[in-house]
Amino acid sequence: MQPLRNVKTDTVKPIIETVIESGSMVYTDEYSIYNFLDRSESYQHQVVCHSQGEYAICLPDEADSKVHTNTQEGLWSLLRPWIRPHRGVNKKYLPLYVAQAEYFLRQRKLTPAQQIRRVIQSTVSYTGYFVKESYRVKCFLTLCSV
Repeated sequence: MQPLRNVKTDTVKPIIETVIESGSMVYTDEYSIYNFLDRSESYQHQVVCHSQGEYAICLPDEADSKVHTNTQEGLWSLLRPWIRPHRGVNKKYLPLYVAQAEYFLRQRKLTPAQQIRRVIQSTVSYTGYFVKESYRVKCFLTLCSV
């Protein structure tokens, strides 16, 4: 999950090109920011047309499997209740709230034993020196300007 400054092609395109392997099939809704995918030689593009009452499309070789775009939309819809108790969040700190929500959303698929094991691993496996050195050589993505 990554909050964006705006929802425009110029903002989304570099992320798609970084995250999605060239030659992949990309399924999107009909939002116009994805139109560049139709002209791209690097990607195949299929559109789920919500305006025509279509909410899932069958995969080409698998009639039983369907693709829909609501998974991502649903994931982001969970963010609002997550930050609601804070009674407003400064844009500057939003990436930190998003990172925290994403972490806990990923944890919910683990058993309690796996969750405890992961917390223990993350607290004892990194020394202060390791974290400072990793940050110095830019191994960590900057979450925000804090």
